Amino acid sequence: MIGDLEKNLREKILFFSWILFFIGAFFNYLLYFSFKDFLSFSFFLNSLINLSSDLFFLIFFIFLFLSFKTGLKLSHEGLVLFFALLFYLILSFSSTFWSVFPGTTFWKSFNLLILSFPPLFTSLNFSKPKFLLNSFGTLLSFLSIFTIFCNFILQILVKNHLYLFGNPNPFGFWLFLTSAITFFLYFFNSKKYFFFFFLIQIFTLMSTFSRGSLLGVMGFFLCFFFLLWQKRRELLKPFLLKTLPLFFILGITSILISPQGWLTKFKLGMNKRIEIWKEGFALWKEKPFLGHGFGASDFLLFQRIIPPPFSYPSFHNVFFETLADLGIVGLLILVFFWFFAIKFGIKKLKMAKAEEEILPLIFLLSLQGGIFLNSLFESHIAPQALSFLYSLWIFFTSFLLNPNLYKRE
Repeated sequence: MIGDLEKNLREKILFFSWILFFIGAFFNYLLYFSFKDFLSFSFFLNSLINLSSDLFFLIFFIFLFLSFKTGLKLSHEGLVLFFALLFYLILSFSSTFWSVFPGTTFWKSFNLLILSFPPLFTSLNFSKPKFLLNSFGTLLSFLSIFTIFCNFILQILVKNHLYLFGNPNPFGFWLFLTSAITFFLYFFNSKKYFFFFFLIQIFTLMSTFSRGSLLGVMGFFLCFFFLLWQKRRELLKPFLLKTLPLFFILGITSILISPQGWLTKFKLGMNKRIEIWKEGFALWKEKPFLGHGFGASDFLLFQRIIPPPFSYPSFHNVFFETLADLGIVGLLILVFFWFFAIKFGIKKLKMAKAEEEILPLIFLLSLQGGIFLNSLFESHIAPQALSFLYSLWIFFTSFLLNPNLYKRE
C-alpha cells in the first residue's frame, strides 16, 4: 500500500514538474523572440525571463530529487542515452577554453544543461507513458491554438507580417510538431475537436511559407503510412480515410493562401542556404575536430554573411551547425544520441503486438522521420538554438526508450 502511494506521488511530482518547466521554457522563448524588436530593454527582459526559467529548472530538480527518493531509476538503454547527452554537455562546457567567444559559450552551455535533463528524465522514467503522451500532447495541441490566435492578433497589429517567435520558420516548425501530435491524438482517440485543431494548425502552417516545415509534415505522414503498412495493415483503411480528406484540404489551402508566396519561395531555390552551408563547411575545416566553441559559430556566421539579404543568420542545417561549433566529435555524439534512440524504437516496434503499444511507437518514429528531413534545411532542434523546441526533441526522442512503452515477454 505504501509502495503504491509512493509510486503515485512520484508520478505526480514528475508530471507536474515537467509541465511547470516546459511552460516556463515555452513562454521564455515566446515572449523574447516575438517582441524583442519592440522592447527597449529587451536584453534586460530576456535576462529576467531566463532567470525565471532557471528557477523553474531548480524547482524541477528539487522535485526530481524527491522522486529519486521514491525509487526513480534509469534503464540500461536510458543510461546510455543519459551518458551520451552528458558527454555532449561536457564537451560544450569544455569548449569554453578554446572558444572564440568564451563568455557566450559558457552561458549557452549552462542554458543547454537547463533545457536537456528535464525532458530526458521525464520521458525515460514515467511509468505511464501513454498517459504522459496523451496528456502532454493535449497540452501542446491547445498551446498551438493559443499561439495561432496570438499570431493572428500580431499580424493584425503589425503591418510588416511579423510572426510569432520572430520568424516564420521556427513558428512553422512548432506547428509541424503540434499538428503531428494532434493528428496522432485524433487517430488514436477519435475526438473530433482534434480534427478541427489539426485543420487550423495546417492552415496556419501553410501561411508561414516554411518549406522545411512542410517537408517535415510530409515526412511524418509518409513514415506513418509506411510503418502502418509494415506492422498493422488493417489500420491502413481508417488511416487513409482520415488523412486523404486532410491532404485534399491541404492542397486547396496551398492554392487559396497566397499562391504567389509559395511560387516566390520555390523560385528562390536553395541559393541562400547553399551559400550559408559553404560558410559552415569552411568554418568546420578551420577547426575540424573540436570546432570553434559551443554557440560561437553563429557569431562567426553573422560576421561573414552580413550585409543583407541575410538579416537572420542561421545555418539552416543542424549537422553543419554542430560541426562548426563542436567539430566532428560533437557531431558524432549528437548523431549517436539520435540514432541510438531510433534504432531501439524500431526494435521495440518489431516486438510490440498490442495496438495501444504499436500506435505510440509508430507516431514517435514517424515524428523522428519528419524532424530529420526538416533538420537538413533548418536548425530548430540544434542544441545551440537553446529553445523549448530543442527540449521537445529531447523529450520525444528519449521517449522511444521508455521501458514501460511496451510489455516485455
